[in-house]
Amino acid sequence: MNCSFFRFFLISALFMGTGATKALAEAPKATAQLLMEAGKASPQGKLRDYLKPGNAYHLNIFGGAKVDVKFVGAVGLGWDFTYSEHALKNDVQGHYRRFSWDWFHLPLGWGLFYVKPGLSWVLTNVKIPELQIEESSIRPELMLDVGARLGLGENFALTGGGHSEWAWLDTEKTAAGKDLHITGNFMSWFAGVMLYF
Repeated sequence: MNCSFFRFFLISALFMGTGATKALAEAPKATAQLLMEAGKASPQGKLRDYLKPGNAYHLNIFGGAKVDVKFVGAVGLGWDFTYSEHALKNDVQGHYRRFSWDWFHLPLGWGLFYVKPGLSWVLTNVKIPELQIEESSIRPELMLDVGARLGLGENFALTGGGHSEWAWLDTEKTAAGKDLHITGNFMSWFAGVMLYF
């Protein structure tokens, strides 16, 4: 099942009886947004022993219909992607790359501020020749976005905030037989722009 469609039907069901169903039935206005952000992602926990902070990028695309419901401005379909790449510490050669996309995200807003809890999938690609590790894995993770959006005109806003991820732990054996945690937690800070109508 396409999780984005599942999200649409779940959110719609949550609003049954609150007036959203009536609002949707009365020729709702279309809405869309494109958010592009860049920033830094920092590993947390044991990953800090192995990885340096890296560049991170965030893209969010949304299309749907406006609704008159408290804390919720619209319902529809959206795609949310985050990517970061990290160099290894201690002059160790290799790379650590993360690409996550939304499974179920629930954006909530209060004026300038927003909170977006959810579940994501994260694809981790790790290559450490020195430890004879080269693998890719997909894991579920919890995520939480907190930030603000400052509108500058009818269709443009500046954005900024924090992004936390808690991935399911994945442990690999090194050549020396030692467990190495290669998928874990990250904290990111982003700033960017949002176009919307």
